[in-house]
This record gives sequence, structure tokens and C-alpha cells, in this order.
Amino acid sequence: MELKPHYRKYEELIKKYKLAIDPDNETFLIPKDKIKTFKQPEGYEHWKFEEYDFEAYGKERLEEMEISEEQNYIELYGGKNIKENELVNQRVFFTAKNGDIEILQYSLKRKCYTEGENKERYVFQTRLHPTRANLYAGKYDYTFAKNKPFWHESLIVAFEEEKEIDTLVITEGQFKAFKASHDGIPTVGITSITHYAEKATGSKIHQEIIEFIHTCKVKKVVILWDGDCRDISSKDLEQGHDISKRINLFFRSACKVRELIKEFTTNKLKIHFATINSSLVDNPKGIDDLLISHKQHKTEIAAAFENIGVLPSVYIESVDFTIDEGIKKLKAFLKINHVNAFYQFHKEQIKGKSFIFLGSNYKVEDGNPVMEISADIKVYKRIGFNFYRTIMSPIPSGKDGTTSLEECLVPWTSTAIVQDHGKNVITHIERFDDFTNIASHINYQQVINNHWNLYYNIDHKPEPGPFVHIDKLLKHLFEDQYEMILDYISILYRNPMQKLPVVCLVSKQQNTGKSTFVNLMKLIFKQNMANINNKDLEDQFDSHWTSKLIVACEETMLEKPAAYERIKSLSTAQTVSRNEKNKTSKEIPNMLHFIFCSNHEDNFLRIDDNDSRLWIRKIKSIQERILNFDDKIEEEIKFFVHFIQEREIVYQYRDRLYFHPDDFKTDAFRNVVSHSEPNVIKEIRLQLEDYFHKYKVEKIMLTAGNLNKYFNIKGESFYLNRVIKDFLKVNRYTNLAGKEVVHKYSFQTENSSNAEESFEVKQVGRPYVFFRSDFIKKEDETFDDASVIEIPFDEIPKEIEADAF
Repeated sequence: MELKPHYRKYEELIKKYKLAIDPDNETFLIPKDKIKTFKQPEGYEHWKFEEYDFEAYGKERLEEMEISEEQNYIELYGGKNIKENELVNQRVFFTAKNGDIEILQYSLKRKCYTEGENKERYVFQTRLHPTRANLYAGKYDYTFAKNKPFWHESLIVAFEEEKEIDTLVITEGQFKAFKASHDGIPTVGITSITHYAEKATGSKIHQEIIEFIHTCKVKKVVILWDGDCRDISSKDLEQGHDISKRINLFFRSACKVRELIKEFTTNKLKIHFATINSSLVDNPKGIDDLLISHKQHKTEIAAAFENIGVLPSVYIESVDFTIDEGIKKLKAFLKINHVNAFYQFHKEQIKGKSFIFLGSNYKVEDGNPVMEISADIKVYKRIGFNFYRTIMSPIPSGKDGTTSLEECLVPWTSTAIVQDHGKNVITHIERFDDFTNIASHINYQQVINNHWNLYYNIDHKPEPGPFVHIDKLLKHLFEDQYEMILDYISILYRNPMQKLPVVCLVSKQQNTGKSTFVNLMKLIFKQNMANINNKDLEDQFDSHWTSKLIVACEETMLEKPAAYERIKSLSTAQTVSRNEKNKTSKEIPNMLHFIFCSNHEDNFLRIDDNDSRLWIRKIKSIQERILNFDDKIEEEIKFFVHFIQEREIVYQYRDRLYFHPDDFKTDAFRNVVSHSEPNVIKEIRLQLEDYFHKYKVEKIMLTAGNLNKYFNIKGESFYLNRVIKDFLKVNRYTNLAGKEVVHKYSFQTENSSNAEESFEVKQVGRPYVFFRSDFIKKEDETFDDASVIEIPFDEIPKEIEADAF
């Protein structure tokens, strides 16, 4: 749950002390049993405190709905510490200590929903106590809730007995569904007007609703929204927002429910839209309000629903939209069929103010709405000298073939705009000086100093809650570096301009979770992440990814050094050149962060040990199989986003990529380094490993020339010197002052005519020092060093062969 903006300053107080507060009156609300021991928190000593009965709200709510203690129980299978086949009486509405009402969730087949590895937690939706609802953005908390239908026991019994039900009402809210069914109106509740389907069934209507319709031979379905579904928001009107948006949401939700029900039922089923007549006494909004304020007319109200579509009623207004023609009638009823009808219906509230209706801007002249800017024109932008259009682009969503829509800004032409809308339209198109690219997830701005921000706003609604499946994924992928990946994602969300390591997940095995991690990041950062391929990194036209926060490549194999050199540069650069086809390239702020996945765990790119940008992890195959894992991750996003917003960062800032390179240098990184070495380095390693096995010395001194002549290492001296320094990180011999000096050294070599024999080669020069421990791991015994004598250059004996330079 998210606090209202003006109450966010009290978030720490509420979380730390678990207090109920009335900030408008600077008052702490304390339960009776805590009043004597209550101590005011530091900094709030001036606040008042008063005794408050938190249990009263739950009792009053059930009393006004005329629900007795006995009627507040239902027999269910399973539950916390209860066997799945055991039938137990469970409370439906439970008052928590803070006064919230917890509403138990269960299935049509009496299964009690539980969660957690050991099913230790009930699944419930929470109706916030009025004192808490005043502080938060909504009245309900969905932290521990599932998107499941809510059934009164009378409907469950009807389903079990296969009793025929003439009319089934679908409405938003458990209280409404319980009260209506309790008073003889068969009603199923959904948790929100947008929660008519669940992802696990592929965005189809809840299966239980279809089962009930078929089993109970339902003849009519009534989609019932509250009586205020045609109301407009005064706040939206004042702030210049689209005042038809809320009404249109009710319309689209009703149409979607209708469409999904018709998909799984016969043509004989009638479908009606209905709303409560809020002009009645006490202005009832929901069906529960109607039944409570007009309880003496319960029988007539129930009959009104039975006769919907046959007889008119004073209690409800309805539209038959079984056939497509009915959709037009519903639009007309909601007054969104035409701007004139909409304005006349809301005239007293709009008065003479300008307003937005279905995306178009209107002003009022002589008591009539006149269009100023059409919604069709608002999709176009002129940025600099070029035209663009915002479109909703379909992208894959999940593994079931479904798609979701993402807003995208794409190049357009003035010619096309004029052809579609006429030459006068150009003057009405919004104009901006140029592009910028400023990421923010906390204080987002679409337009900054008349520059169009290429970064997209992400519209998560974070709230506290469990993210069990995301946690499983991250612990599997990052194991001992789990806290580091949490820091990585937290920093990326809170401070997106901070440079971070290039994350590389590699494995030859299948079913490792690499792609699922990419999907997780896409779900968090949405349009601000791009999936590219290897060729995109070499293509000069890169506008589709250079403005993004995250760029992911799932089949990485960078064979050309230039591609990785570009990645190295972009991972730390402050600006990036954005190259759009047929447009002049533009410098924009760079916030690119790279994620690479590859099945080529040894050689997906070529690097050396000096690289300090790559966080490479070798991933194991997943042993546990969890059904609909991707869908469960998507359901947990709002909880995980809340977590990364609030958690404390563990690692301290230590380097330009925030973490110190030693923090993310792994065995997988060293493996790629070793496979990136030139063949000549691999040959040197093999030769020296053989040497140390044969001759029990702790070190050997050799020049590039020695390696060429005595160890058969091919290559010019300047090349060998360079690769020895770059890849083996070996230093030349130095004196006590740390200065490279000429000195005598010797080593053993085989007799070319007899491999069993060896002889000592004495040399003078500036050799590299190779240590046994760097080539032979796990040695238990130690040996005497080869003799080394440092001598001045002018005293070198002429009879000693000199190869050192």
C-alpha cells in the first residue's frame, strides 16, 4: 500500500512504531489496553493521544450488513496447519488488531487458499480501517490477496446441489457479494473491476464463474458496477486530465467481461449491464448500500434483479448488451457516445471550463463544447525539425502466446500527417526543442526544459508483500552474491544514472533461468529495456537501444573485438551518440547498463585479466520445476519494487562502477580470461608447467629470446614481450630499489640429441621472473631457488652468452 503524497513523511513513524495516527489533528490513536504504557516517539511529543476502539469498525460493518457471528463462518477444506482433505469451520471476515478487516479467500469447491513454503499463511484481502484508509491511496490492501472470485456459502451449496439459478450478478467487492447473496441475490464478487480474469488461465474469465454458469444453468448474467460509475472527478477537471477516463474504464471492463463470458457459454445466455440508482434516499452507491439503506424493500430489490431486462425498476438501471448493438446502448447510457451528450449530463459540474473528453481538448462556447485539439493529433510530436508519433506496440507477454502493449515513439513524416488529417493540422502539433534522456523512477518528468525525455515513465504501484518466486530466482542465479544483485537492482531503480558492472550469465546447460532474469528486468523497467542481438552492437543505426536504461542480449557471441570495445566504452561514457536512420546523430545522456546471456561460457567474448567491467556468473541448471513460474514472478513485481525502494544498500560505493572489481570477479570470469588468451600464451603455460614438474625449483628467469630459442615458443620478441605483460602479468627482475637491472641467471634445458639429458644454460640480461606457484597449483614440498647473482653491466664475462635485451 502506498501512502498519499502528503502523508509520506509519516511512513517511517508508521512502520517503525506500528501506530495508528491522525496526522491532520496531530493525534495518536491508541487501543484501550495500550493507553497506560504508551510512550510518544521522539520528535512527536507535542502530539495528542487518545483511546480508540479498533474492534468497533469490524463489528459495526457486520451488524449493518445483518451478518450474525454464526453466518460469518463457512466450512472449508484445509488451512493453516490443517490437512487438505479436512473440513473445518473458518471465519470469513476477521478484525485484525489494527482494526482492518481481513477477508478470507477460498474457492467455489471449498478449498481454503494458503501460501508459503509450508502453507503457513492464509490468503486474504484487507479492507483498511477508516483511520488507515484516510492515509493510503486506496481502501483495500492486496498484499496477501489472490485474484480470485468470492463466493457466499449459499452459492457454493447451489453449485454442489446443481441447483438452477436464473440470474447471476458479478460485482466488485466481497462485502457487496456477501450482502447481496445473503439477501437472496446470487452474486459473485471480484477483487477489482479489472480483475475479471487470471493470468494462469491465459487471460480468460475466471474458470469458477464459467463452471457455476454451466452447472447451475444460469440464464442471465448481470455485470453490476456502482452507482457512481458515470460520475466525473472534480480533481481531474481542475488538473486538466481526461474526465471521461474513469467512466471509459467501467465501460471497457464491462465489455471485456461480456466478451469473455460469451466465449465460453451458449448464445442463449443473456448478459446485462446494471448500476445502482444513486438518486434514491441516502444515495446508495453499491448493492450493499442499497440493501442496507432500503432494507424494508429487500424482496422488491431481489425481484428487480430477477426481472432485469423484463420489467423496469426504481432500484437499478440496466442495459441489455447481449448482442453487439447493446454496446452502443451502453455507451449512450454512460454518456460517452458523444461529447454533446457527455457535456449536457455533466454540465452543472463542468460549467464553462475547458475539458478533455476521450483524449480530445474542448472549450465551451455559447453553452456547447467545441473541439480545440483532436485526440488523433495528440499522438504526433515535432522534436527539433523532425516529426514523431506515439504508438502502442504489441510485445510478447509470458509464454502462452499472449501480448501486451507498450508505448513507443516512432519517426513519422509531415507528408503522412497532412495526408491523414489535412494541411491545417501541423499548427496544432506540440513542438519541442530536442531530445534528452533523463531516467527517474521517483520524480519522473516527460518534458524537461522543452526537451522530450526519451525515458519512459513506469507506472508500478508498489506495495509491501512477499516475492517468493523472484527470491528463488535471484538466489539460484547469484548464490553467494545474492546481496550484490539486490544492491545492483536497487541502485538501478533508485539512481539509474549510476554506472554499474556488465552482468553476464553463462552456461552450456539448459533451463538455468537466464532468460527469466532478463524477463524480470523487463517487467521492472518496461519500455526502458531493449532486447538486441549481436549484430545490433555493430550496426550504425542504434536509436532503438542507445536511449535505454538496460540493454540485454540473450544469445551473446561477440566474435569481433570492436563490438566489445564499444560495450566497454558505453558502460562508462557520460554521453552516447544516438543514430537514427535519415536523421542527424544526436548526443544524449548515456545511462546504458548491459546484461548478456550466453550458452558459450568459455568464449562468448575475448577479454583479459585487466577488464574491470564484467560480472560473469556461471549458472547451474534449475532442479525444481514450478508451474507458471513467469506468471508468478509478474504477480510479485509490485512487491519486489516496493522492497528495492525501501531496503538498505549493503555494499558501499568503492569504484566508478559502484562495486569494487574484486567484489564481482568470479571463477567464471577467470575462465573466460583463460580462454581469451592467445595460443602463444597457452603454449608458454604448458611449457613452464612441464618445466616446473620436471625441475623442482621455485622460479625460473627467462627472456622472450630464451622462450623462443630453448622452449620453441614462436613469435617476434616485441610480440612475446607484449603478450607476456598483458596476459601473464609477469614482471622483469628488479633490485631491492625496485629498478630493473641486468644480472646473471641460469636454467636447465634438455639436450636436443638426448631428451633424458639436460644441461645448464647461463645467461645475462633482463629476464622475466616466472614463479612455480603460478603454474603448479597444490604443491606441498618446497625447493631451493635457482641461483641468481646481480652484477654490474661492465663486469659481464665475455664467455657468457648474452641474450637479454
